[in-house]
Amino acid sequence: MEKIIQEIDACGFRYLSQIPEFKEGLPFGILNKVITDVGGTFAALNCDCNYIVVTPTIDLVQSIQADTNNKHEVFGVYGGIFYGSFRDYIYKNDTHKIVVTYDSLPKVVKWLDKNNCQSAKYKVLIDEYHLLLEDMEFRSDAILNLMEQVKHFDHYTFMSATPIAENFLPQALEELPYTSIKWDKVVHLQPKRIEASSVYQSTVLLIQEFQKGMSLRYNETDDVVKVEQLFIFLNSVKGIKQIIETAELTEDDAKVVCSNNVRNAELMGNIPISKVTDPNAPINFYTKKGFQGCNLFSNNALVVVVSDGHKKHTLIDISTTLHQIAGRLRANSEFDNILKNHIWHIYSTTKIFRTDEEFIEELRVLLQDTDTLSTMYQRATADEKALLLKKNFAFDELLCYYSKAEDKFIYSEDKAKFMKYNHNLVNHIYSDGLLIQGEYAQAGYDTQDSDFYRDDEGIVLKKITTVGFRELLQLYIELRKDGTNETMIVRYEMENPLFKPAYDQLGESGIKTCTWMERKIKERVIATSPETIMLICNEFFNQVGNEKFISKAKAKVILQDIYKKFQITGVTPSLSVLKGSRWYTITPTKKRVDGKDTNGIILKQIRSELTLSRRMKKK
Repeated sequence: MEKIIQEIDACGFRYLSQIPEFKEGLPFGILNKVITDVGGTFAALNCDCNYIVVTPTIDLVQSIQADTNNKHEVFGVYGGIFYGSFRDYIYKNDTHKIVVTYDSLPKVVKWLDKNNCQSAKYKVLIDEYHLLLEDMEFRSDAILNLMEQVKHFDHYTFMSATPIAENFLPQALEELPYTSIKWDKVVHLQPKRIEASSVYQSTVLLIQEFQKGMSLRYNETDDVVKVEQLFIFLNSVKGIKQIIETAELTEDDAKVVCSNNVRNAELMGNIPISKVTDPNAPINFYTKKGFQGCNLFSNNALVVVVSDGHKKHTLIDISTTLHQIAGRLRANSEFDNILKNHIWHIYSTTKIFRTDEEFIEELRVLLQDTDTLSTMYQRATADEKALLLKKNFAFDELLCYYSKAEDKFIYSEDKAKFMKYNHNLVNHIYSDGLLIQGEYAQAGYDTQDSDFYRDDEGIVLKKITTVGFRELLQLYIELRKDGTNETMIVRYEMENPLFKPAYDQLGESGIKTCTWMERKIKERVIATSPETIMLICNEFFNQVGNEKFISKAKAKVILQDIYKKFQITGVTPSLSVLKGSRWYTITPTKKRVDGKDTNGIILKQIRSELTLSRRMKKK
């Protein structure tokens, strides 16, 4: 069937909600609103239809809820929101406006159906849908599940002002109807491109100029205005900390919006992690958590984007993310940023990490490994499958995802598309300053000539302490030893699921034996878990038999083969593992074999306490 493509004339209108075609909500399929700050989410939340708005972050849910212009009461659903308050909202309101994170959408569907609300009839808006691709590397399971879950609804819209390029579009979106908006006038931003050998030093220099008093031209005349705030977007908490320390900023100088987890809190030290909705500071830092559709407000702020060409996670797609960042500062009755048409992009280029040929070969190997995993899983026993799933930390790197409903690993074309998208970003766009310039032109920006900051100003960046896995685990161990701060212990365990089993199973001495390395600790935790020990003992028993003598030498060979079969690493196979089972007893013994006294063992199956209890009740 031919794909439906249409353009809606919005000449004479300021917001999407004013367009007659959108009075009952947004169109089905993909909606390219072309420009930011035209009220796409507002249109969904203020029509008279039941709507579910799906967003990538809790901050964005809370940002939408905080908008006092919404006609209907908006209810937010994310981790920690309970059914009782949702049920009260449903019965209190005739029109339902629910804003939910990716992970919590299945919960909303379940709760709606539980109250006979026919969830499939609710209209759905997936806002900032370009992030489905950009976040694939970090949230692939949540995103792939969302793409499946949305098919449950009769009407849904994927909306963005910066739609994904056709060749990178997720497979489920390729054939959807496509609607774009034609506005009276589209204002092209004028990015000031600053290529620097050290983006951090250049950002510090900019902050110092700002603190001295910085003025910029803000219109087509020569009128200038003093910059009162900086909004700095840098997707690196370590980089933000580095800039803050070097510029000697205080809590009063800086606001930092990033994920509020233990690692970031320890790293930021005296600078608290703020919410998007907290009051602005003179200098405001945002990681990608703050890029993603949140509404920011200021009357006099310069937007600065920092991209370190040597750190992949700090790079931005000029055709999508840069537009989004530029549009974060919104206009309403109280705020209208006078510098809204300005954006500074401080970036460094990078050496090519891999050639196109090397990338194609990498894809080929990943595809082969994905096929091997899928075949191996389908042939595995139930116990073998359980162990494979327990070791799923390696599957994220492959081009597949696990379907619980089908109990198999399924090839993901979308993961492959993300890899191609990311390869293009890292190895082409940011490999050369001229390519940066070309990408700006293709994205429709009115670019100025490049400006080059010199980085030999004598600024020495302070060395910061990296709060890594080892430091966090050491802090957790001290909390466990002390035992008085249960709330903090639970927070550490929620954010770092490996910590509790590592301490419980290995103890501090066992962790030290792993030299505090996350990979080694993870391998040993899996190898010593009750599930793995049961699997090993069952397999050993199946091969040897009940109450059968086997020499220790032969038993060790069998154990080595079992460990190899199930890819159990992190420990050396030892007969002592058989002593850890509740289902068998192991008895050391000797037997003459071929005329020689031979040390060996006898494994004997025993009844579980539960089985014995049931037998006693029958008597």
